[in-house]
Amino acid sequence: MDQYQYEPLPTSEHIRLVTVHAGRFDDDIVLSYDIVALASDECPSYDALSYTWDERSGSSLVRVVESGRARAMHISCNLAHILLYLRYADRPRVMWIDALCIDQNNNVEKGPQVARMGKVYRSAHQISIWLGKEENNSTRALNTMLWIGSKVTVDWARLRVALRPECVTPDFPDIDAGIPLKPEDTEAIYHLCSRRWFERLWVRQEAMLTEAHAVVQCDLYQVRIKCDMSKIRTEITTY
Repeated sequence: MDQYQYEPLPTSEHIRLVTVHAGRFDDDIVLSYDIVALASDECPSYDALSYTWDERSGSSLVRVVESGRARAMHISCNLAHILLYLRYADRPRVMWIDALCIDQNNNVEKGPQVARMGKVYRSAHQISIWLGKEENNSTRALNTMLWIGSKVTVDWARLRVALRPECVTPDFPDIDAGIPLKPEDTEAIYHLCSRRWFERLWVRQEAMLTEAHAVVQCDLYQVRIKCDMSKIRTEITTY
């Protein structure tokens, strides 16, 4: 099978979107590409992925279908693992993923495309935040953080916390007061927040500057959040 070659972008205003074709969990990963102008009516709804690269994980072979012909592409095993969890079983999923949608071997393309990443994330229908495997009680950590978030509202512009009307724990807005958590809760949150994603330079841009929904995911377990510049609202979705 021939190696896939990226089609050049016509202008710096254009981006690539990758379609992750439907499949069962163990099926081969099949992709296809479209080139669109980001700020135009022709740009379809898409989801953007926020994750941590791991080139040390080795490489995995995926297929890229173009004009009815399949070509080979090597991606990191880490990204291939993520795609198995993100693809839908019954329909294709259109996404923007930096490692796939930017030609990483083309330095002329990379600069302008990286500069547009903020707009790419702001324009996405949904941000998928991949934190990694479901381990070290990550589900407990996500549920606990969701519970804390359900008790307060946060004005991120002014960094102020206010109680929700239904909150019966008055110490929540006091940063010096303790929140009633079990040791297992704090340990789980510590392990989750120690993951590499939280150390990434682009986290604020990818996760906070968007007005889209974001889904925080560890394997199949998901927490859905609504982000904007002044507040974050959370609700849980599990599978």
